[in-house]
Amino acid sequence: MVSKGSLNKFKGLALGILIFWMFLFRAPVGAQVIVLPFEDLSRSLNGINIEIARAVADYLAEEGFQVIYPEEVIPELARLRVKSPGWIDQVVTRELLKRFRAKYILLGTVLEMDKKEPLLGLSVRILETDTFRLVWGGTVSFTGKDWHPFLGLKQITFEDSLRQSCESLFAGLKEELGVQAVPPPAIAVDEILLRPRSVRGEEKVECAVRLRISGPPPDKLGVDLGKRFVPLFKQGPYYLAFWKAPKEEGRYPVNLVIRWEKGWQVEKRLFLATYRVDNTPPAIELRIYKARKTPEAPAFKNYVELRPFLRNPDKVVRWMIQVFPEKGDRPIISQKGMGNLPPRFIWRGTDGSGRKLPEGIYRVRLKVWDEAGNEGWKESKLIYVSSPPVAKVKAVKEGEKLKVSFKVGPHPVPLRGWTLEIMDENGRLLKELKGEGPIEKELVFENLPSGLRYSFRVRDILGNRVVLRNRRIVPLVMQAKEEKKEKVKAEEWVSEF
Repeated sequence: MVSKGSLNKFKGLALGILIFWMFLFRAPVGAQVIVLPFEDLSRSLNGINIEIARAVADYLAEEGFQVIYPEEVIPELARLRVKSPGWIDQVVTRELLKRFRAKYILLGTVLEMDKKEPLLGLSVRILETDTFRLVWGGTVSFTGKDWHPFLGLKQITFEDSLRQSCESLFAGLKEELGVQAVPPPAIAVDEILLRPRSVRGEEKVECAVRLRISGPPPDKLGVDLGKRFVPLFKQGPYYLAFWKAPKEEGRYPVNLVIRWEKGWQVEKRLFLATYRVDNTPPAIELRIYKARKTPEAPAFKNYVELRPFLRNPDKVVRWMIQVFPEKGDRPIISQKGMGNLPPRFIWRGTDGSGRKLPEGIYRVRLKVWDEAGNEGWKESKLIYVSSPPVAKVKAVKEGEKLKVSFKVGPHPVPLRGWTLEIMDENGRLLKELKGEGPIEKELVFENLPSGLRYSFRVRDILGNRVVLRNRRIVPLVMQAKEEKKEKVKAEEWVSEF
């Protein structure tokens, strides 16, 4: 006799089993079709072909079916000790139903296959998982010789044969099964922000993507950097990712990877942008115009023109030009700018307020920065000279002798030449001397009439010059040495210019 307590326990257990089976067979179905690995008779009696099975699963997913891919089913088949996926029994079907919650299961066989021909023969069967009833089946065989494209303009490939086989095998499948196919998730990229586009090795790169996703949220979302995968995380309306750039120079692509692992087994890859790793500073030259070459440095009088030139096709994002004295680190002039370099710089030998600077040697330094932050610079010396050479003339008379001395002192830049002419009062040329460099010389004349005149011309390579024409020579008269008790003082220049 069964006690009342035992009866209540039995009723509770029965009710639990009933609810379990109701849930098992009445609950909404997530994935629609389980695609098993295909048996491959073209290889051997026990051959397995996952490549063709996955291609069939991709085709069904494109048609709107929710698909469980072969790679996900293989561990479950191993657990159930299924040796040949081409033939399964009802027990295996029920186990796959409990594991994947799918309404249908697809079994396939590769009858023949030759990728070079191309040749493909397939046989497929679709079973209903809860009843083990065959609901769809078909066999197809295609060769490259059977299919002739329009005008023969395209060479038939194995992929073409595979596509054609799927279209033939599953034509009208959705209507026959009465399955309302759920479209796979869709994604649209509204905005991409990648900065910097040019970066030095091992510096940080930032990526922000604004997405529109139709369907459930993806299980995997990130950027593929080739050798690395960086997950994206949500912040406001954007998905963000950060990473260190590689050490090696080069251009690197950034691809968006989105994967749904439940139901659809869909993965989408979208190209976003590229960035460049640049560790090389810009190679810049500073070409100098409107100046004369000298052994020490280019020299100018009124103004000098400086033209920057990049030896490599780098993009300059900012620059700075400065003028320094020959010895010193404090700039006399400093000017900055953003963007591309100006085609030229003009300097007139002034400071920042426009006042003329002393003559001498100056250093001009130009710095540039590229998009990656690499700094390149070039420095050149310049000689600023705006005054003529210093020249002096003197005349001393001692008895009947007349000594005429002249001097051209050192000058910052080479002289183009000088000329000294001595003439009598009628303009007759008595002596002419010419030269090109600094000089200090003395001429001695005897028994010359009074009223001598001279002309002196000096000019440097920049055009600075002094010209004295037809000047009278007024000598100093020196006393005889024996009449002097004291030492004669040093002679003075009587003409200086």
